[in-house]
Amino acid sequence: MGNQKHPSKTDGTPPHLTVTSDMIQEKTPHLLFRLHDKRFGLSISTIREIVGLAAIARLKNGDQPLRGNITVRGIDIPLTDITALLDLPAGPLEDKAAVMVLRDHGKDSKPIGIVIDEVLGVAHIASPYNPSADRSSLIKGELEHEGQRICVLSAQTLRDHTQI
Repeated sequence: MGNQKHPSKTDGTPPHLTVTSDMIQEKTPHLLFRLHDKRFGLSISTIREIVGLAAIARLKNGDQPLRGNITVRGIDIPLTDITALLDLPAGPLEDKAAVMVLRDHGKDSKPIGIVIDEVLGVAHIASPYNPSADRSSLIKGELEHEGQRICVLSAQTLRDHTQI
């Protein structure tokens, strides 16, 4: 062992290191938020903005998950409560409640407002995380971030479940 040499090229430089895509964990920013006592994350690229909970125009005979409409800068946005979709109990709106407005998705789509209990911040999450086995699931996967379990949501599935 004492006299072994490290492999090198003929010019004396170390051998070429090949970096493959599975060696790189790309981190993408996710908005972290809370619904009841659970924490969730959604890719920031799918979020248009976060707005305070303004006056809600409640719909008569509105079906779950549609809670009503809000107006943001003159645009009516359907307001969706996703607690039922996530098997969480319905409850009153909390003091820190906000509306997460998802970006338009395609030329015929409209923004969708999602009621959340509290914005927790932004985290750069490495993927892949523990993916959900059910590809149609609202939850894409889960991970641990700063000692807390985070369920990462699928924006596309969220839009599919909340189409008006």
